[in-house]
Amino acid sequence: REFKTYLQNLRELSFVLSTSSTNGSVEPQDNLYMWGHYAQGHHGIAIEFDTQALANAVIAHHEAETHVPFEEKSVWAKVEYTERFAPITAAQVFNFMKQEKQLEDKKITARRSTGLDVYYSRMSVIKSTVWEREAEWRLMWRSTDTKPPVYKCPIGADAIRRIFLGLNFPVARTDEIVASSRATFP
Repeated sequence: REFKTYLQNLRELSFVLSTSSTNGSVEPQDNLYMWGHYAQGHHGIAIEFDTQALANAVIAHHEAETHVPFEEKSVWAKVEYTERFAPITAAQVFNFMKQEKQLEDKKITARRSTGLDVYYSRMSVIKSTVWEREAEWRLMWRSTDTKPPVYKCPIGADAIRRIFLGLNFPVARTDEIVASSRATFP
């Protein structure tokens, strides 16, 4: 039961924003593959962020929400592309469950990272080499009081560099997006 709860918490309380970086000489806004994959075949929009300003906003929001300093090295994680990702092993599950039992029995007082923790941490940043052209990064953080599917993190105008409209973006909505963007992120 505890294991199931742990996995459910990982799914419910982890938030990810996927983005891409320059891949060779291809800038993200020029990557037709990304437009097709993430922006519904150019029917959507793409936002170019100032990565440091966005990270600062996430960290400030985290600290305001939790009242504790952000202790991770970075909110950004580079996606790792691989042909194969080994399945969870019995040893990883056993060591995780053994530690949980030791905590319950008060034989140990603090949780330490187990192979299962490492596995699930890696799982959030691993994709097949088929997707390698995305050159993807993920902005990741946790919240203990918000449920998906929507998580709002206030960001300042300094976090938005440019907004790109897809080639098939509805013309009728263009003025609305431009006006809203200029008003919100001058």
